[in-house]
Amino acid sequence: MLIFNHFKFRSLKLALSVLFVFLSELVLFKFLPQNLDFESFTVFLLVNTTLYLSHMDVFKFSIPVSALRLILFFALVYNFLILLNRIDKTTILSSNVASNLIASIFMYLLFRIVIILTDRKGIGEGDADLFGLLGFFFGFSASLSILVYSNIIGLIVAIFLIIFLKIKQKSSV
Repeated sequence: MLIFNHFKFRSLKLALSVLFVFLSELVLFKFLPQNLDFESFTVFLLVNTTLYLSHMDVFKFSIPVSALRLILFFALVYNFLILLNRIDKTTILSSNVASNLIASIFMYLLFRIVIILTDRKGIGEGDADLFGLLGFFFGFSASLSILVYSNIIGLIVAIFLIIFLKIKQKSSV
């Protein structure tokens, strides 16, 4: 049986986290337009902040409120600009404020129900806040896609850790 001590496991998590951030930054810079408008800047900031939050959540099991406030600020500005017709309708982010608000409330309540049902094991208040804010940016259908893809990625990482690192299924990843 292969036994990893705490330091080696945390070093592996750090290496995987740095590799993931590096690859995502490469993809972002490849597709980021040369003239950076507000929407592109918002998407860039949202992706980087979400990567930071996932890193903090993996290592500290906590999501900083200051980063959530930053996402909330840009979500409010973005949705206000939609109302003023300053944002182009052909966008990555959702351009329907009502859909964004409904998605935000739905995602937050969905995660609150999961928190209550699981007795706060694995999912906390910060996760509910984060997915509520992502719903406010992306709208209803994209929020559900984000939820599905994040679960698939989490499942793949968990299977990798269980098979190759002989981590117990009951341990937190």
